[in-house]
Amino acid sequence: MKLSEPKSKEEFLKESQSQTVNSLSADSLTSLWSTVTLLAQSSSNTEQLSFVFPSLCVAPSISASSISKDQGGFIGELVRAAHATSNATASSSLLAGRSSESDEYGDVGLLLPFVEGNDRERKVLEILGLQGCIEDGGEVSYYLSVIIVVLIHEARSLPSILTIIYLLESL
Repeated sequence: MKLSEPKSKEEFLKESQSQTVNSLSADSLTSLWSTVTLLAQSSSNTEQLSFVFPSLCVAPSISASSISKDQGGFIGELVRAAHATSNATASSSLLAGRSSESDEYGDVGLLLPFVEGNDRERKVLEILGLQGCIEDGGEVSYYLSVIIVVLIHEARSLPSILTIIYLLESL
């Protein structure tokens, strides 16, 4: 599904069911739709981005048509585990955690080309068409290691967190 051609929530849910994405709850699928819709509204690159149902990820359209079964399976499993963990910890997003004030949006996978250089984070925002989200000279950073430590502490007994740890260790 090209992000430049957004679907209604009903169409998105129907297509997700026909694409055998049925291991996610209706609430998780709705949160995926909300996140993809927000990205489509915010991105300046919607013509170049697609949502890939079986993999539950956003990818550049060129990459979307050539996602291998292993790549798609890995990303889809990671997204499913993220949703299972966030549901079990009463948060809408694994990465945002309980600090997120919104229950509307959920985690979506991203399949991006390899990005080199010191400003990789900025380049990723450019690929997604979200470079306007930061001001000139502003810094982009992420704290994945901190998020994972907090997540493991909060949800260490959940089978879904063990799946996430296993998947990340396999990289």
